[in-house]
Amino acid sequence: MISRIKANAKKRLTDGWARLAAAPALAAPDIVTLKVSERTRLVRRLDYPHANLRLLVTSTIELHTRLYSSQKEPETVDWLERTFADRSVLYDIGANVGAYSLVAAAVGGPGSRVIAFEASPFTFANLCANILLNDFTGRITPLQLLLTERAGVRSFVLGSTIAGEASHPGEIAGRPGLDIAAIPLDGAVRLLDLPGATHLKIDVDGGEDVVLDGAGETLRSPVLKHLLIEVESGRTDLGRIERTLAAAGLTRVNVVRHGTSATYNWVYQRLDESQEPR
Repeated sequence: MISRIKANAKKRLTDGWARLAAAPALAAPDIVTLKVSERTRLVRRLDYPHANLRLLVTSTIELHTRLYSSQKEPETVDWLERTFADRSVLYDIGANVGAYSLVAAAVGGPGSRVIAFEASPFTFANLCANILLNDFTGRITPLQLLLTERAGVRSFVLGSTIAGEASHPGEIAGRPGLDIAAIPLDGAVRLLDLPGATHLKIDVDGGEDVVLDGAGETLRSPVLKHLLIEVESGRTDLGRIERTLAAAGLTRVNVVRHGTSATYNWVYQRLDESQEPR
């Protein structure tokens, strides 16, 4: 009996404190709540050790995953550090919130360029914020485009409206999605007069073949020297990707598996005769 009385008293006390803590927020006018939200931003340092790069954090996936992009894909960071330099141009396709775009901009310096493509409007907003946050407006150009095999307006099914999310189902017949602008990469290059890519990074979670179908001119260009593409066994047509890149004159020079998953980063290079494997 005594223990029950104590438990009930503790519950009343806890409930009272909860109501007291919530009272200011419940009583505050909407405009006050909005103003506080507008002025309060969580910014944290990206785990890249060689530059002070910062990300705006508005979701748990940004906090627990995007902030640790160097740890998540050390081979991508190594690839950029070894090959990206002054006057290099990276097309970062599936840039998400821009972690690797920021690394490339830091590595390449003010003479380099990054064109960051991101289809999700929710993630794209934070990509833009991160470019401004790091003062890279002259180095990184964000484009909210879905890269496909033909131009048009596509119904794109989003897995989430949370910034930093990556696993979007994409186009699904019979399932309504958000209508967004779609264009082949080659068409975007011509229409927007983009500088030719020396580096191509593709991470679109299953839509790699569609991106490549619209990028024939870019892939065959002698300007393009390096390519990194994420593929997933069972989700990606691996044979088709291999044939497409081989036909464009690109040679696979490295394969890195992500832990014990079925996801890999394939690294390609355009080799001259002295570099050709024997």
